[in-house]
Amino acid sequence: MQFHRFFFKYQTIMTVFAPFDQVLMNRVGNLSEQSSIFHCHVVPCGHLWSDLVSFNDGTVLKTNMMGFTNNITRSQDVLMLNGVSVIFLDGI
Repeated sequence: MQFHRFFFKYQTIMTVFAPFDQVLMNRVGNLSEQSSIFHCHVVPCGHLWSDLVSFNDGTVLKTNMMGFTNNITRSQDVLMLNGVSVIFLDGI
């Protein structure tokens, strides 16, 4: 998901790697932990799917969480961030 300038005062584009709802359900009620999870999944620039699949293994994407990065790898043809499969849903 990408947020464009319409949501922010300044022209900001970011990419959010959103975990499935089931993953977050264990953390319901812990707002500070939810916030840190969100920051770990936000990359402060826009990446299209075509950008992501063209990155080489070992490419590191910095996030909005200081000291936390997302490392791109592949398992067969599946794109992964920090060992977790990235699913692209067409039309979203």
